[in-house]
Amino acid sequence: MKKKKRKMLDEFYNYKYWRDIQRNQLSISSNIFFTFNVVILGFVVDYLANDDNHCGMNLVIKNLFLVAMVFLILSIVSYVIFNILRLIDYRNTAQIILREKSNHYVSAKTKYMGQINWILFICQITLSVLGLLIILFSFYQIIFRD
Repeated sequence: MKKKKRKMLDEFYNYKYWRDIQRNQLSISSNIFFTFNVVILGFVVDYLANDDNHCGMNLVIKNLFLVAMVFLILSIVSYVIFNILRLIDYRNTAQIILREKSNHYVSAKTKYMGQINWILFICQITLSVLGLLIILFSFYQIIFRD
């Protein structure tokens, strides 16, 4: 019984297990931001295309919408690049593991790609938040203008 409990604890604290959880959570988080970006971008495009009052909209507000849309598009692009690089990273990691290299060797060879992926993920979040804040500010100006 004690050996079984010890084995369960070893699996619980297994590095590979937690890395798998981290990868899954990273995918979920990235997908959530991507979805919100596409929805917000679609809403803004629809608003600008169908709103009759935007003709009287301040030029600064129109430009803010465009800047926000650029941020959202860049966030979507970083999402696409992020996912492509992750797939390449998974393939390369699997090939290294198949060659039966040590965990230290695998970690050293995949560290650079992992850092790039995290930078892209942080860029995706930052660009999303900036785009959303600019859009919220723009709608605030439209709603509460005199």
